[in-house]
Amino acid sequence: FFEAFGEQEIMCMNTRPSRTSDGNVSQKVKVRAREFLRYCAGEESLIASFQGENSFPFQAHEWRPFANKNDLKKHWNPMQFPGGSAFLDPQCSYLEAGPAGSEVRLHSRGESAVAFCQLAGRAQFVLYAPADACSIYGNETHDLQSLYDPFRPDLTSFPRSCAAKPYVVVLGPGDGLLVPSHWWYASKCLEMSIQAMYSFETDALQKGKGAAVVEVTDADGADDILRDIHERASLYKHRGNREYAYGRFREACEAYTRAIEMLTLGDEEDEADTDPSGDLCVILCNRAQCWLKRKMWTQAIQDCNRILRTGRSDDITVKALYRRAKAEEGLGDAESAERDFKRVLELQPHNRDAHREVENYTSILHRLTVLAHASPELRRRQGAPTS
Repeated sequence: FFEAFGEQEIMCMNTRPSRTSDGNVSQKVKVRAREFLRYCAGEESLIASFQGENSFPFQAHEWRPFANKNDLKKHWNPMQFPGGSAFLDPQCSYLEAGPAGSEVRLHSRGESAVAFCQLAGRAQFVLYAPADACSIYGNETHDLQSLYDPFRPDLTSFPRSCAAKPYVVVLGPGDGLLVPSHWWYASKCLEMSIQAMYSFETDALQKGKGAAVVEVTDADGADDILRDIHERASLYKHRGNREYAYGRFREACEAYTRAIEMLTLGDEEDEADTDPSGDLCVILCNRAQCWLKRKMWTQAIQDCNRILRTGRSDDITVKALYRRAKAEEGLGDAESAERDFKRVLELQPHNRDAHREVENYTSILHRLTVLAHASPELRRRQGAPTS
C-alpha cells in the first residue's frame, strides 16, 4: 500500500477538530506518506520535531489516496449495511491514520452520518445519542463540539456528564462502524491505526431524527432560553477561572471561548457592547490574560480591542488597556505600549503597576529590550537599530 502512496504528500494535524482556543498548540504540517508511516510506527521521523512536549500526536487528515489511483480500485470491496446502499466509495473516501494515543475530540457531524472501516491497528470509539447532547455539553455553539473529554472524565467540571450513556466499541482490522446523523463521537488510537472514513448525508426521512428542536411560541419561552444561555455561559466563565487558578491556561482559554460563543450565539465577531450585562467584556478580559500567559500577543490585543471599542470607562477598561500594553510589549511595539500605560494612569492615577511601567520607559535600555522583540519593519519605524 505504501509502495503505491509513499511519495504522496498528506496534511497532518495534531488537534482535531481544532478550536479557537488551541492557539499555537494547533499545528498543521505537510509530509510524505512514507515519512508519516515511520512517525506512526514510533521510528525516527522529521515530523516528530514539530511535536512539542505538551502537544498532541499528529494524525493524517482527510487524505484521499484512492482518488487518483485507478489501478488500486480493483482491490476495493464496497461494504454495505442492511437495507443501505454501498458506502466507502474509493473516490470520496478519506483515510485517517495516527500513532498510538492520537485522539479525535468529542463532536457531531450534524445531519451527516459517518462510516468507518478499520484497515489496520485498533481504535476505540465513544458514542453518545442525540438525546444526551445536553448532558455532554454539546449543542452549545455552532461548531458542534463539546469540551467534555470522555477519555478523561471530569465530573467536577462537567457534572451533567454522569447522566449520559456512552456506547463504547473497539474496532480491529476489518471491523466497520456507522455513526448516525446527530450522534456524538470521539475516538482514540490504541495502537498505530489506519481507517477509511466516509461522511454522507442521510435521506430526507432520516434527517433530523433524534435532533433537538426548540420552538419558542411566546416571550416567556424566549426569556427562559436567554436565561439558560447566560447561566451556562456563567458556568463556563467560572470553569475558566478555576483552570486559570491551577495554571492550566489553555484549558481556561477553552472555557472562556465557549462562554463567549454562547453569549454571542456562536458569532465571535459580534461586538461586546451588544451584551448589556457586561459579562462578555469580563470574559474577554479574562481570556486576554490567558493569551498573555501563553505569549499569544495578537490574540490578546484582539480581545482587548473588542472591549475598548465599547466606549466603557471602568475597571474593565483599565484592565484591557493594561493587558493590551503588555501584549504590545510582547510584539516589540514600545510606542504603543507606553501610550497605553499612560492612558491607564489617566484613568487611574494611583495605579502602581502602570506607574512602574511608565517609569520603565524613561530608561533607554528598557525601550531597546522591548524593541528587541519587534519585527525588522517595526524596529525601523520606531528608530531602533535593525542589527
